[in-house]
Amino acid sequence: MTTRDTIYIRRIRSGDWDALRILRLAALQTDPLAFGSNLRREQESDPQKWKNWATRGSTGTREAIYVAENEAGQLVGMIGSFTEDEQPHVWGLWVHPKSRRKRIGGRLLDQLLGWLASAAPARPVLLEVNPSQEAASSLYAGRGFVRTGRTRPLGHSPPAIVEEMAREPPVTGQSREP
Repeated sequence: MTTRDTIYIRRIRSGDWDALRILRLAALQTDPLAFGSNLRREQESDPQKWKNWATRGSTGTREAIYVAENEAGQLVGMIGSFTEDEQPHVWGLWVHPKSRRKRIGGRLLDQLLGWLASAAPARPVLLEVNPSQEAASSLYAGRGFVRTGRTRPLGHSPPAIVEEMAREPPVTGQSREP
């Protein structure tokens, strides 16, 4: 990897809200069937929504957003997590097409899973993936996620289905003795 290819994985900062907006809109335009939202809805969001989202993702204890940043300071990838009813969920893994095949998605996922291990250590982690997103499905499976058999439709046109995957928390410090 050359110096130009150096990518930093970090938690988003509240001041990154506009870069987050640009990245998310690019994701929805490039890979619309990979996400539960759509481009038009997100384009219509006001700046305060993006500011709030970046702030919660930067400091929250129940949600986080991690980004991949190149040496020029451009965000080229993202992943997020939120907790609902004490259940952690991963959402929105995306890497810009020009930055793919450089293991950035795996680094983003690993960073987020590390954060979740301390934020929600005893809980399984859930995510949803469109089965047509084979690279994402393979990445998740390689990190211990398994299909649960649950699916749901996304309100897209054309219709899309997402499959749920779950990753059990690592077992640590438990004795097998009676």
